[in-house]
Amino acid sequence: METYRECFKPASGSVGVQSLEVRLGLHVVCSDTELEARRQLGPVQVAYNYLASGKFQFLEPSPEEAIKMLGGIPVIERYKRGSYRPPRYIAGTLEQVAEQLQGIEQDFLVDEFVIQDMTTDWVARRHSYELLAGLLQSARPSESLAQLSIT
Repeated sequence: METYRECFKPASGSVGVQSLEVRLGLHVVCSDTELEARRQLGPVQVAYNYLASGKFQFLEPSPEEAIKMLGGIPVIERYKRGSYRPPRYIAGTLEQVAEQLQGIEQDFLVDEFVIQDMTTDWVARRHSYELLAGLLQSARPSESLAQLSIT
């Protein structure tokens, strides 16, 4: 990130990046409880395992199937302020997710988060979106939280 900031040159024409912008894509699962967020991460962890092994065509399992495949509920890797190493995914309650996003935003000076979502439980996915939308509308977690884009 430091190299990007130091070496950035605006595009000279009408096309291209005119000003320095930092967008960071992260997989995010937000739930009412940490345990439920971890449960919803099961299919995501299975997908990452498949991708790491070179398998690119697969069907994501349900959370229950994924937990069986993994031998348990995934553990959440939390972002450590100042480490400059974002976790593979961010998950937890609204407060836990907000705290991690704020830490990453401040460390990397992020302008926009692009939220990736591979949650297979559609009800849980929608609820995660609702919680994240509440984060954007609430001044409580952070008035300076970067813009979120959900993909």
